[in-house]
Amino acid sequence: MSLYDGELTSFPSEVLSLIHLKQLNLSGHNFTSVPSGISNLSKLRSLEFDRGASVTTPINSLPESIGQLKNLEYLSLGYTKEGIGDLPDGFYQLEKLNSFSCNSCGFSGFDDRIANLPLEGIHLMNTKQNGPLPDVFFELPNLTSLYFCAYCQGTCDAIDAQESKIREWAKA
Repeated sequence: MSLYDGELTSFPSEVLSLIHLKQLNLSGHNFTSVPSGISNLSKLRSLEFDRGASVTTPINSLPESIGQLKNLEYLSLGYTKEGIGDLPDGFYQLEKLNSFSCNSCGFSGFDDRIANLPLEGIHLMNTKQNGPLPDVFFELPNLTSLYFCAYCQGTCDAIDAQESKIREWAKA
């Protein structure tokens, strides 16, 4: 289901009753939070909240219950106005997540629990990465696609500090 580019000011609660939904794109709206009831969508494989570079979305966090989406394979966040900060603990329980995209979503970085995820692709642009990537990041066994685009100094410094690890990973 795609409800892209509208003027919703709150998450449409009716969507939470669509328990057989596999894809949900709620990009381009004006709500600030994702309800914990998102966990009702247990068959969801793809979830997108990415407004696009021209307009920011006010989403400022993800609920802990996101970790209950055991079939989620793709998560895209982008261009958040205030930034989502830390990813919730539940993020690290997404046992089928193979692709994560964060375009100017203002998350503050991964921790060692990223090793628990079967990520194949990571797309990061303008994050608020606090310090270097965890060492386990370079040991993700399924990671075949890594995209960094950094315009902010903190992210650039974090990546520069690990340039040799990134080059080594790219050769593997």
